[in-house]
This record gives sequence, C-alpha cells and structure tokens, in this order.
Amino acid sequence: MASFAKVPPLSCSVAAPTAAQADLGDPAGHYDAAYWDSWFAKVSRGSAFEWYCSTSDLLPLLRAQFPESSTRYILHAGSGNSDMPFELAAHGFPRCLACDVSPVAIEEMQSKKAARMSEPPPSSPDVSLVEFAALDVLSSLPPSYSCSFDGVLDKGLFDAMMSDSSPSSLSRALTMFRNVGEAMKDGAVYVCVSLAEEHITRLLVGVAEGGGWELSVAPLSPEAATSTLRPFAFLLKKVGDNKEDKAKRRSFDELNAEICSAREEYAKRKTKSQPASPPRTLLFLDVKPYESECDLDSLLSRLKGPAPGSPLSSFSVLWKSSSVVPVGYGINKLSVTCVVESDMVEELCDAIMEAEEDEVQSVDVDW
Repeated sequence: MASFAKVPPLSCSVAAPTAAQADLGDPAGHYDAAYWDSWFAKVSRGSAFEWYCSTSDLLPLLRAQFPESSTRYILHAGSGNSDMPFELAAHGFPRCLACDVSPVAIEEMQSKKAARMSEPPPSSPDVSLVEFAALDVLSSLPPSYSCSFDGVLDKGLFDAMMSDSSPSSLSRALTMFRNVGEAMKDGAVYVCVSLAEEHITRLLVGVAEGGGWELSVAPLSPEAATSTLRPFAFLLKKVGDNKEDKAKRRSFDELNAEICSAREEYAKRKTKSQPASPPRTLLFLDVKPYESECDLDSLLSRLKGPAPGSPLSSFSVLWKSSSVVPVGYGINKLSVTCVVESDMVEELCDAIMEAEEDEVQSVDVDW
C-alpha cells in the first residue's frame, strides 16, 4: 500500500467532459430553447462546439454541391456557437444565415462577429454577409426568407432533435423539412451531417417518401477524428412534388446497407491507424479526510465530476464502486474502486490531494 502527501500543483492541458455536461445528459431528443440555452451557457460558453467534423472536412462536398460558392446563400440551421459560418466565409461562402433556437448561442455569435468586424483585413476575413438569428425550424421561418436559400447546412441538428423513429418524431421531421423547404429555392440541397443511426435514416427516408425531396448519402472522413463513429452527409435535394423522379427514390434497406458498409470500412481503417490503448489498472483508493464532519457523498461527487480547471479534470477515470469505512475517532474514510491508466496512478493521487487540499489528509492505494 502506498500513501501520498501534498505536492505542488500540477499543470493540466487536457480537458475532460464537465460536470455540467453530465448533468444536462444526452442532447438527443431535445429541441427546446431552454435546454440549449443551458447547454451553451454551461457547457461551451465562449468556446466553439463543433459537432462531428470540421469545416475543412465538409468543404469538398459543399463545393461540389454549390458551385459558384461566392453567390450562394446558405442557411446554417442549428448553428449553435460553431465557428463554421466564419470559416465558410473565409473559404468562398460569404453569404450565410446561421440560426439556432437558443438565444444564448446567437448572442454569443453576434458578439464574435462584432469582434471580427473590428479587426482590420487581412487579419480577419470579411464576415459582413454572415447573419445570425434566433429561429426555430419547427416553426415557419419569416416570409422574407421564402425561396431564398441555395442550400442548407445541418451539422448535428437533426440528430439532436430526433431520438427515435416514432410517429411523433416523423411528424416533427416532416414539419421541419416543410418549414425549411419553404425557404429553399427549387433545386437547393439540404446537407444533413449525421451519425446515420438507424432511426435517423428511417426518418429521412420517410421525409423523402412524403414527396418533394430526392435523398442520397455520402460518407465523410474527418481528418482529426479519433472516434470510430463515422459521420455521413445525407443530401436532400428539393425537387417539388411534380418534379420528383420516383425511380430515384432510395429505400431504407438500400441506404442502410450502404451506410453499414461504409461505417465498417471506416472503423477498421481508424482502428488500424490508432496506437494501442495504454494499459489500465484497477485501483482501490482509500481517501481519508481531516475531519469527521467531511461530507463524503459530496467529496465523491467532486471526484467523479470535477469542476473545469480542477487538477482532476484531465484524467480519464472509470469510477466504479464506493463505500464509507470507519477508521476511528468518529472519522470515516471513502473507499473507492476505479480504473485508470497504469502510468497515471501516482499523478491521480496527487491530483486528488491538490483538488481537495482542505478536506483530504491522505490517499492510500491498494493494488
């Protein structure tokens, strides 16, 4: 058994999921402003949150879909606080309306635009034609946008709004595409970046079968991704009820087989390219407080969900069972089982001591 005393503060540069993100839970199925206001206020305030892929990952597809990009008017639906509207402007797509249901996100992006506009060129690309608006795609868009857009970009919005393929979700999807479709020109393309889970594919096939859309799918290969989950771009071309070529309709089985094949190929490729995971060790930690009044339940919560900037926030720890064990003189210790990278055991104990220096007098490790 080893015992660790207090050490000088550690410097940490790798962020882990925050307690706020854990509290808010899985975003899937949320389409209300209140949830997303909380998300952007607590999870990613001031730091752009990019879903699934980067601008550079999407540029080849966008340029193929929207030639003569400088004249194209793009609606970025569910833009959140992504920097993609600015990055698109820097790469030949200057006209963009970025909208989101969250006023908190839109306020942040309007402030970012003002800051960029104050910078003299060429230090910042011209973003004067990038607009931001708090809009809900489940409601009709303002009449001024009718038949305005050459294309729509949705990076994670549809996935977030639809948690299943129930009749209510299909109704919501049809409402969304009816509203957005009214703002699109004939021939415009809706680019829906998605993880292409089965229920998402079923919903989009249902939208296409409702008439007025031609549906296809293109796999994406994010350069920086470390996950084996491959994103896809569903392409829905607005063709109008009277122009749809029913021979081009794609069935769910056909699309799903194509997606599964591409997903399997990508997972194999990413697995081969990634280094082997570092060895991990099962630990039994005894965390002993100074005082009998120490709230061990609260202490455990802080260990599992450290605050941003905490010395513990950079560690990847799988917390397992825990118990309270008497040690004498009315003092109890917290016994915790966890799994951590084998070469990070000492650093983890040091970080616990630093993060809880006012509460914890020692951390003992039993292997």
